[in-house]
Amino acid sequence: RQLQPDIVHTHSAKAGILGRFAAHSLKRATKIVHTIHGLAFHQYQSQWLNQFYIAIEKSAAKRTDFFISVANAMTAQATAVGIGRPEQFVTAYSAIEEDDFLEPISQERKRDFRRKYEIDEDVIVLVTIARLFMLKGHKYIIESAKHLSKRFDKCIWMFVGDGNLAEHFKREVRRLGLAQRIKFTGLLPPGEIPLAIQSSDILVHCSLREGLARTLPQAMLCGR
Repeated sequence: RQLQPDIVHTHSAKAGILGRFAAHSLKRATKIVHTIHGLAFHQYQSQWLNQFYIAIEKSAAKRTDFFISVANAMTAQATAVGIGRPEQFVTAYSAIEEDDFLEPISQERKRDFRRKYEIDEDVIVLVTIARLFMLKGHKYIIESAKHLSKRFDKCIWMFVGDGNLAEHFKREVRRLGLAQRIKFTGLLPPGEIPLAIQSSDILVHCSLREGLARTLPQAMLCGR
């Protein structure tokens, strides 16, 4: 209220709802824009919870001037349940600095990166770059690693990222005796993502749902 903005631009579900209601309460002609990176309702949760999210998103949409979607699929999913009108939407794909991923990284830097996580040069590294939470599919990778690690000695999995399930996954990895086969790097600076990909051999992405999965084109740019 003290700022009295001309434009309010919100992101994510919770902040997007609260931010738009707060902006609409201002006593001025503030334009309200919301970016949809992913929708809060999906098939992996209960129907009543989905209906609740759809209801509050519809209410917030009435207080929204424009929507920005990271993919056309987000627009289609939103409008299909009555969230906003098609003419309110524009698609703005998530930008990637292509040169950062196309530029070959020296063997020395890649060796140093592997050495930091105690990974030998002759090992096949499968990297996953994603937030450590329920819908990113890490549990399926851990389950598969339990079986594949018995067949392939020279194979390491690397999880890049952090999240509310980080400690849970680390405990599960220790319980399965995979602590030496699955490495956790934690959150890396954006500038180190090309290094993480180019220091690996295969990118594994098992997310159950995405707005736009940036790591897939990033890995393709790196030739993975």
